[in-house]
Amino acid sequence: MSEWNRGYPTDSVYIDAIQPAISPWRWQQALRFAGRDGPDPTAPFRFLELGCGTATTLIALAAAYPQGRFSGYDFMPEPVHMAREIITQAGLPNVAVIEASFDEMAAAAPEAPYDYAFAHGVWSWVPEAVRAELVSVLGRWLAPGALVYMGYNTAAGWSASEPIRQIFRLTPQGPPHDRFGPARAAVTAWLERSGDRQPMVRNHWATMRDSSDGFIAHELGNPHGTGLWMEDVAAALDGAKLRYAGPSVLAEHLDAPFLAEEDMALLRHADADGWVETARDLLHGRYFRKDLYHRGAPAMGFAAMMGAMRALRVIPWDMEVRMATHMGVWRRQRQHLPDDLADRIRGLASEGGSFGAVMEGLEAEVGMPEAQAFQIALLALISGHLLDIRSDTEIAAAQAGCDRLNAVLLERGRYGQLAGLVSPVTGTCLQFPEDTHREALAGRGNAPALFERLERLGIAFG
Repeated sequence: MSEWNRGYPTDSVYIDAIQPAISPWRWQQALRFAGRDGPDPTAPFRFLELGCGTATTLIALAAAYPQGRFSGYDFMPEPVHMAREIITQAGLPNVAVIEASFDEMAAAAPEAPYDYAFAHGVWSWVPEAVRAELVSVLGRWLAPGALVYMGYNTAAGWSASEPIRQIFRLTPQGPPHDRFGPARAAVTAWLERSGDRQPMVRNHWATMRDSSDGFIAHELGNPHGTGLWMEDVAAALDGAKLRYAGPSVLAEHLDAPFLAEEDMALLRHADADGWVETARDLLHGRYFRKDLYHRGAPAMGFAAMMGAMRALRVIPWDMEVRMATHMGVWRRQRQHLPDDLADRIRGLASEGGSFGAVMEGLEAEVGMPEAQAFQIALLALISGHLLDIRSDTEIAAAQAGCDRLNAVLLERGRYGQLAGLVSPVTGTCLQFPEDTHREALAGRGNAPALFERLERLGIAFG
């Protein structure tokens, strides 16, 4: 490989993934909960992706937010070409993917400042010099008040598996059709010899061993790949005048539903002593962080936040049909709503249509004080008993673009991997973790509950 790659694995394209956590609509809720008021996702805005690859998430967002202008940059020509093909097929005029490196971007100026930006995984995979270039781009290309998503592998989750990275770095590659076969065999042999001494490594390897070589090349074969501590990332982003706002996923602002009381006690001590984010990563066992940073977003008071949450439109939902509308938090929760209360909350959502109506119903019918009603309704929302939806105007504006893109993605999924779909109703991307769902979407199976659910999300078939 020539030096233009700067150590990054360019002999394979990373997996064509779609990321549900990347959503201006959901970011607004998370940012407000953190006490900040960011860009308005219902107004015209400019949206930037750094290291976009095939840009599937960016393109999906362009379909869901026709009032936005979306730009993706990547220094590898192959994924740029692939992204442009999808854009052309879907007929989306508000998104462009450009071939350029971060140093080239840092030396230029954008046509106009961006209101949103995101980099998913990139920070974990590039050397320090490239990270510095990325910070320079963010500092020059973002508008005051802009919001940035930074997703990266965490040191807390990856440190135990560092021996796997080392084995992949040092083991000679096999033939082109099985380039990581020797490294996979070496890791398997080591873990077999380790017995029960490496439970965390064994669990992590179980989630990765059957992954494609393209995924493995970036996650394990990358010489610069590493897990990171949040405090170090925040210190670097300070160079772009960015401040940490909180997780991009509303559920990850809450600790009590996921941690035991003794863990919560440690978290409170860590907060007082100044190492709370490291403590969160360790106690939650996080392998990946999905964080929001703001560039001078104005503060939002508690009363304004409550007013915005009360106005949020919701519909009844449940997690019986598995798809990533709620980032899979259900399986990690220690606290769950009783079935009868969950049923009543879904009924209130059907009757009232807003988060505030659910709260008022709990206050009136169950006799809860306002603070408790808010907590219970919030737990219902993050658990998947409720689903937040956009206004009828936003849904109607996004419908045609989402229909065109979903048709393209489904057609591609018939012959290969289905990255996901996009919902005009929620303004978010969807993943499908179940094999039966992917087979049904590819036309090779039957899943009536899935199709009924997708119809409610504004995704129709036939």
